[in-house]
Order: sequence, then C-alpha cells, then structure tokens
Amino acid sequence: MVKLLLDPSPKLKPAWRRDWMVWYEAVVAAFHDDEVRKSVGSQDARWTALITEVMCDAAGRAAYPAALALSSLVDGLAIRLLVFPGDLTHKKATALARTYAHQLLDGVDATAQ
Repeated sequence: MVKLLLDPSPKLKPAWRRDWMVWYEAVVAAFHDDEVRKSVGSQDARWTALITEVMCDAAGRAAYPAALALSSLVDGLAIRLLVFPGDLTHKKATALARTYAHQLLDGVDATAQ
C-alpha cells in the first residue's frame, strides 16, 4: 500500500501527481469552506480507517494511533515529492514510510503486505 502511495509506476506518475495535487488543493480549500471541510474530513476518515485495517491485520491488534501517524507521514512525504522534486526519491520515501510503519508496529513486519 505504501508503495502505491509514494512510488507509482512510471506510467502512473502523471496521475499520481495530479491526484495528490487535487487532494492538497481540497485541504487548503477546507480552511475556508465548511462543506469542503466536511468532504475532506470524510475522505480522510475513510483513508485512515483503511490504513488502520491494514496495520491491524499486520499487528494483530488495534492500530489507530499508528495508522494516523503513518498517514500523516505519507502526506508529508508526498508534499516533499511534489514540491521539491529531486530532494527525495519515490523509492526513498517508500522505504522511509515502510521503516516507520515497522517501528510503529513494534517490530511487526509491515513491509510484507
């Protein structure tokens, strides 16, 4: 899952870039518009729930705080990949997120998923 988020295939990179840019534009708009805030909040909740489910499967226990932390890291890494190309590679971002997920889950190998 982390690889799909941070290291798309070359064929998918234009769509990856567009999708992340739309997400961040919606987040910025949410500061100013209650309806957009509700929509962004709903999408973020669904996203965090999906990450929580994957991490719970890997850890065999509740993982919401870890999923929230990982989601936040992925958001931040995606910003760096979009705004500062060349500063961080997609592969390095993926490796950082996988390592962090592994640490969050106290040694459960989250990279196997």
